[in-house]
Amino acid sequence: FTDFGLDALTWKLGGHIDDHYVKSSPDQRRGFFEVAPGSLSIQENLSKPLTDDPWLLNQFIHETQRFYRIAPHSVHISMQLRSSHHRPVRDKPPPLNALKCLFALAGDPARQSSGQLVINRLVSDEIIRSQDDGTSMMFTNISRRHSKGADESYAAVRTAHEQGRYVQQFKFLRLSKNLNYELITMALKGLQLSLAPGSFLTPWQYETSRTHRKRFEELVAWGAAPQALSDEQIEGFLGTVYDGLMREHRGKPAHNTAYISWAINQLRELLVQFNALVTPPH
Repeated sequence: FTDFGLDALTWKLGGHIDDHYVKSSPDQRRGFFEVAPGSLSIQENLSKPLTDDPWLLNQFIHETQRFYRIAPHSVHISMQLRSSHHRPVRDKPPPLNALKCLFALAGDPARQSSGQLVINRLVSDEIIRSQDDGTSMMFTNISRRHSKGADESYAAVRTAHEQGRYVQQFKFLRLSKNLNYELITMALKGLQLSLAPGSFLTPWQYETSRTHRKRFEELVAWGAAPQALSDEQIEGFLGTVYDGLMREHRGKPAHNTAYISWAINQLRELLVQFNALVTPPH
């Protein structure tokens, strides 16, 4: 990476190496090549929103993947939370039904050689880790991001904007040319606005919270032998997404209502297609 000056050649797309310990270092090391569109500085953890348009975000993801022509692995979608003043609840686990629907949409469901359908992201070590520091799953986490650097010379007390915005990052998604991230982003936005899910799952949560641990274990068991989603589960999930999207901008929708209805119908069709995978017609 450094030998070929890729830090300079890919800086506009936030190109860097992430070894899961540090994202910015001049030292030679192994890790994942990542791009972070919207990043202003990997070193200073400065970033601004790339777009508020789910269609455009989908284009960015697919065009970036095509441009680099490297084996895809994961895509992380970060959403700036509504207010910098309201501290999100970090330890609120997402409902099991919402988790199932999201993994049905973007968890890479596929049949193994045995014929058994599995959710690949839940039966591999791609997002689930059991290490010395405990068991964890890369689903979502909440952090603070900054859009400009700190100037300690002029102010001892920084404004809320300067302290950074809370960001919720969803990490469970497969990076695939076959996924429509426009629809997935609409689903994630609606859920975030309706449910305000906390981080899930950290080693600390797994060790200290029976609720988090049970939610995780139920999800993994379902991922190894998924059952079809009931109409009630699907409509409950879509209803939650719809409710969030309809009050995104100060209690009102930020998108045209026809567009929201289209996205909901498309998500319903994808979930019905997942059910067809689980129970194929004879």
